[in-house]
Amino acid sequence: MAIAITFVISAIALIQPGLLPVNSVILAIGLMIAMCLLRMPVAIALIASAMVGAINSGMTTNEAIGAINDNLAAGAQVGMTYVMIGAFAVALGRSGLLDVFANKTLGAVSGGASHKTIKWMLFSLFIGASIMSQNM
Repeated sequence: MAIAITFVISAIALIQPGLLPVNSVILAIGLMIAMCLLRMPVAIALIASAMVGAINSGMTTNEAIGAINDNLAAGAQVGMTYVMIGAFAVALGRSGLLDVFANKTLGAVSGGASHKTIKWMLFSLFIGASIMSQNM
């Protein structure tokens, strides 16, 4: 049902620009949130909602693409950095490495390991994570 509503709103905004009595920015943000809640990939939701908002504001398709490209170039590095950090966190969570680390730490703490052992284990984890974040 939510997918159908999102599709209808997008279609109305694209077929009859200016027909919806809402600010184009509010429309684009609302659509982006709806698409993300519907589990659509963030990059696709961002681009699609920006296109719908731009066309609803009265821009032509070429002007909309040009505006998105101009503004994407300015903020793409920051945005893509956050996207990559999120993807890295998901990959790390699904890999099982965090479970292995938690079990080893719990075993070391409950097994009576020295503070020095735990300190070096944490230190090596942070070094490994920093190397992976720069090279992956």
